[in-house]
Amino acid sequence: MIASAVESDYAPLQSALDPRIDFDAYKKEITPYIPSLKQEMGGFKSAGQIWQRAYEFEGDGEAAIFVSLKFQKGYAVLRVIRNVQGRIIQISPRNPVPPFP
Repeated sequence: MIASAVESDYAPLQSALDPRIDFDAYKKEITPYIPSLKQEMGGFKSAGQIWQRAYEFEGDGEAAIFVSLKFQKGYAVLRVIRNVQGRIIQISPRNPVPPFP
């Protein structure tokens, strides 16, 4: 799903997003980040889960999943938050990661 979004296919992300979130508004928030990564670090290579943590937030179960996006010259880390139903409620970049040597 994240790899598809990096390649500009947002259909899997839209179907995984919590229905209470306006997809078009959310897409405008996250899409500027991806082209900047490609411009800075070259072509996209792969995406993979680094770590997952379940917790309770304001009385609701959530899971934070950290995803690595590998590019030709480096990588970035995203945090994906899923609710107890498994729907995505947030995607956010983590601190910038240095490029590969």
